[in-house]
This record gives sequence, C-alpha cells and structure tokens, in this order.
Amino acid sequence: MGLTITKADSILGVSRQAHSDLDSQNSALSLEMALRIEKAFGVSMDMLLRMQA
Repeated sequence: MGLTITKADSILGVSRQAHSDLDSQNSALSLEMALRIEKAFGVSMDMLLRMQA
C-alpha cells in the first residue's frame, strides 16, 4: 500500500507504541482497534477478531 508506520499510526489515531504492541502481539486486538482498522482500510472487523481467536 506504500504506507509508512507513521502514516498508519496517524490514520488509526494511535501511538507508535500501541501499534508496535499490537504488531508484536504484546497486546490483543481490541474491538475499538478492529473498528479503526475497518474504517481506515476496509478490512472487516469481524474477520480480524475471528483471526485473533
């Protein structure tokens, strides 16, 4: 997508640390974060939560 981590953080409205924690699996995907990803990138919130489960 040609998207930098900084730009993705900005689009999602999260800190770099929150993004890093999610990427490194130090934190679980929350409903709020799944919704932010769905709104920003069109990836189904339901699918993201099922993948995590």
